[in-house]
Amino acid sequence: MWRVISAGTVFALTAIAAACETTGGALGTMEPPRNYTELRMTTRDESYHLSQSQHDLVRRGFDVNALERLLSHVPVSRREEILSSFLLSTNNEMHELWYIGDPGLQSILEEVWAPTWEHRTAAEIEADRTERPGKRLALARLRSR
Repeated sequence: MWRVISAGTVFALTAIAAACETTGGALGTMEPPRNYTELRMTTRDESYHLSQSQHDLVRRGFDVNALERLLSHVPVSRREEILSSFLLSTNNEMHELWYIGDPGLQSILEEVWAPTWEHRTAAEIEADRTERPGKRLALARLRSR
């Protein structure tokens, strides 16, 4: 699922999302939108690595190693599109990738997002009503400490 929002509305949307209940709850299952085209996991391209300039542009808080692994499992034709969801904005728009239809890719996407939750308590993570990935993994890591 692709989300395109301006940086100025991020806080307002977060507040609205927190006020709304989702069908599956804060950690419920995510359903793809009706117009979603599913992406299938491919054999890992061991030769794929982010360039240093790409690495430097990844927004703070994401697991860059997991992102690189995710991108190595998608077709070359889709890598730039997916990578753009994790890069610093150049036009005040933020693209976020929350859902990939393939369970294997979704699992890696959860790893990419998990560090974004590290600064929160378990109660704060559980109370979050957005469908941003990584919450379950972050909770498991938090509870295993």
